[in-house]
Amino acid sequence: MKQALSILVIAIALTSLTLGQGAQKVERELTAKQTANTEEQEILKLEETFRLAKLQNDVRSLDAILESGFIETNQNGNTRDKGEFKELFTSFMIGTLTIDKADVLVKANTAIVRGLQTENGDRMRFTRVYVKQQGLWKLLACEQNRVSGG
Repeated sequence: MKQALSILVIAIALTSLTLGQGAQKVERELTAKQTANTEEQEILKLEETFRLAKLQNDVRSLDAILESGFIETNQNGNTRDKGEFKELFTSFMIGTLTIDKADVLVKANTAIVRGLQTENGDRMRFTRVYVKQQGLWKLLACEQNRVSGG
């Protein structure tokens, strides 16, 4: 009887330990998903700030968003660094710019945004790469390509 009781106590203890470890694993996974979701939301918010800065020729906001090594390749194949990109928006006007779709992938201190946008009636695919530096996301690179047929 004592032996059976001892086995039962050990079985309960092992089950509790296993369940506790399982609960900790689930909690860690949920925390990781919540963190990723929060970072995705940060990136989408920055995407909107970037869109508005281009529409409003807000060079100060562009300067804050762009990483020092920023490089852009536009839909015409032109490549610009951060200084050239900011210079462009001192005079270049965009009439309309909408983000039609954006998917965000965050891995460590890097985020990739892939999507579709419409700029002055031209539909384009885009890819943007953000890096996190000292707790802040910065846009490192972007490329746009026209979508065939529109």
